[in-house]
Amino acid sequence: MDFDYTEDQTLLRDMVGQFGKDSVEPVLTEMDESERIPETLLRRMADLGLFGLAVPESFGGSGVPLLTQVVVAEALGRVSASLAATAVYDGFLLPALLDACGDEGQKRRWLPGIASGETLGTVKIGAVSLEDRPDDAGDDGPPGAMIRAAPEGESWRLEGEADWVVNGRDAAVGAVFASTGDGVEAFLVNPAEAGVESEPITGKLGLRPLGFARWSFAECAVDGADKLETCGPDSGGGNDVRRGLRLLSNLFLAAASVGLIQAGLEVAGGYAKERKQFGRPIGGFQLVQEMIAGMVFDVEAARLLVYRAAADAQGLGLRLDDSTAPIARARSFAAEAALKAGTQAVQVHGGYGFSSEFPAERIFRDARALALMAGGSGELLRLSAEPILKEALPQWGG
Repeated sequence: MDFDYTEDQTLLRDMVGQFGKDSVEPVLTEMDESERIPETLLRRMADLGLFGLAVPESFGGSGVPLLTQVVVAEALGRVSASLAATAVYDGFLLPALLDACGDEGQKRRWLPGIASGETLGTVKIGAVSLEDRPDDAGDDGPPGAMIRAAPEGESWRLEGEADWVVNGRDAAVGAVFASTGDGVEAFLVNPAEAGVESEPITGKLGLRPLGFARWSFAECAVDGADKLETCGPDSGGGNDVRRGLRLLSNLFLAAASVGLIQAGLEVAGGYAKERKQFGRPIGGFQLVQEMIAGMVFDVEAARLLVYRAAADAQGLGLRLDDSTAPIARARSFAAEAALKAGTQAVQVHGGYGFSSEFPAERIFRDARALALMAGGSGELLRLSAEPILKEALPQWGG
């Protein structure tokens, strides 16, 4: 059991940290106010290779292992949760889907652009990326507002609406899961070419710069070549792929939450050392020490849970059934710990915690929003407990 980072992981983590200090920190307030990630930051992320980490070398990426991708997602979460989510959905999840389900032509068409940053992609997992809605139609039916698809000659006609599409405001390609009546299939959609109406979602509590959108499909035509053939019934069905992709998204979002906890710890600890009351730094008071210590415990525990889940999922692609419980536990714990860290960071700052002059309030808001993405806490708790409850509980004694 090795708890040390590899040389590549250390280099990437430090690179992201330097990028955050030099390029992101000066514009964080501007990003929140404009509700946009500057094009210069996205271009810089692409130049650093952050969108190509999951793309195989043969298609212009670096093809690093899953655990290394998770380390980068954590490092980005510490810098900006919105940047982390952008990279996760464009640079990690979309290549994973193409790797599992795309043919050579689809990979050649999209993967080089993803790696270079020319294509800002998005993955739409069953139209429930941020909304906490159950799959009330079962495994073979559409959940809530899922898209419907019907063949039309050599094309497919898509109808319906998808809310909270991550990166949907600016994406040149999106992966959309749609019900065909016989099951679920996945399509690569260029929203402009297909005639998708994209409505930006603004005024969010947290993750303000992240480009959420509502996509409306009104008899939108998608070329048959853009259907991911291997997502069909012969490969286990689109629902299996969607479920695996959703689990993978939860793993990466858990890592981003660990980064948020780390950020909360750093800003709270830094302020506690500088702010003085009664002639001494407030870090000398027991209540503040307890809050700082709690964040230290949480970030270490959350990080271990996330890394363990990533190690279990290594090399499995989207077939993550055996990793469901470890990923759910990591995601549930990290999300709640990030909320706690955001709350305590605000508390340590006192009245200044409510001011955008300090980062504590942004960490608090982003933690709340990040916790809602890719499913609710109740489902995560169920998945965490299910393996134990299916087996005989351990007994003490003879």
